[in-house]
Amino acid sequence: MRDRTRQRHTHELLSAAALLIGCADGETASSATDTAASASEGTSAASTTATSTSSGDTSDASGTSGSSGDATSSSSSGGSATTGDGTSGGETSTTTGGIEICEPDASPIDVDPCGPASCWSTLTFSAICGPTALAEDYASGAYNVHHFVFSLHAGVPARITFTRTGGDFDPALIIRDAMGDTLFDGEAGVCSDELKVEVLATGVDGDTASVELSATSDRMLDLFLSGWHVVDGGFAPAMPTDATYTFEIDNLCAPETGASDPPNFDEGDVEGGYFVLPDSEPPGLYTHKDPDCSRGTRRMIQVLTTVARRWQAIRPELAPISFLDINEAWCSNVNHSTHDDGTHADLMAGCATNVSCANWIPAYDLARLFVDTGEVCGILFNDAKVQGVVNPYFEAGHDYEPWKQLFMRTVDGHVVHFHVRVKKPDGTCN
Repeated sequence: MRDRTRQRHTHELLSAAALLIGCADGETASSATDTAASASEGTSAASTTATSTSSGDTSDASGTSGSSGDATSSSSSGGSATTGDGTSGGETSTTTGGIEICEPDASPIDVDPCGPASCWSTLTFSAICGPTALAEDYASGAYNVHHFVFSLHAGVPARITFTRTGGDFDPALIIRDAMGDTLFDGEAGVCSDELKVEVLATGVDGDTASVELSATSDRMLDLFLSGWHVVDGGFAPAMPTDATYTFEIDNLCAPETGASDPPNFDEGDVEGGYFVLPDSEPPGLYTHKDPDCSRGTRRMIQVLTTVARRWQAIRPELAPISFLDINEAWCSNVNHSTHDDGTHADLMAGCATNVSCANWIPAYDLARLFVDTGEVCGILFNDAKVQGVVNPYFEAGHDYEPWKQLFMRTVDGHVVHFHVRVKKPDGTCN
């Protein structure tokens, strides 16, 4: 183990004082922060490299929806996993209303990494159920802190793990809220009746920093990844350019599976042998073209509307989804060779369907929602990073053969939209 020169003397004194005061009258003292040193040029903004991630097999749905014509699929809400039994900072705890209430003996120091540090920031993580992981590095030498944004949902615990895979550094993880308040300073985390940070590993003299979060209300969080030598040096030191890591956010809940009719589905609204996609109900989930371009099988209507609802819940900043051509008609933008049997649809959802966007995680989220229905044969989208994580996710959860043997693949022209194909009425893809 290496000698550490942690600059936490004020924090330790205040923590000790808090214990003494707490013994006397039940009150705790707040901690002060050390002032940060001036920023350096930092270390690296690495190109994003996806690693294969999967939330495992999806469960069968717990109910079925009625249908006429095409086969329909079922939906389930899935349950959430429980958090661990440990508590952070040596606090005692009780349980009230589904979240542990605790009396911490230490408060996190106020830390603002991107004030003095040089931060790389581009990726945003949602509350989609299951793990989302990436592999990254500091190879460019331009940044010494990586900054990610994460949407924590009420009642859904989330485990955050930052693991060194190369280079000489001890991983340090810092968490702040949207107001700039420090929730976890790398060693101590808040613990209240509204938000709990359970410290699993600090990364000090180790290769992993990890916490588990739970909250009673939705929160946007800022996550900062660096090395302890950077934190101890007031965010002035550089990260080694050979430093590499994996980072994972695991929302501890089961993915919703299946697909079902929208609430305003009309079995009698049929044109040319296909069902017409109804307007969004409730409003704001999706938009669509003229009915002549918005007709498909019942399975297609179910998949599109179900995914739109789930997408709005995890990515409200990119909703609503814009459904383009489902079938080819006078309102089509291009001549299609596939939109002729009600099983194909084009759609757009901001950067989630645009290969030029640096933030590739929304595309992964959207594709996972389609995979989770169990009713989709494949997606055309020309982003190799996204394909590299979506295809393993599909293979881990399903055993049916996808469209032309690969769930997500490249076909010319699919750079700003998803082309989705659902199963045929007989349940096959090819």
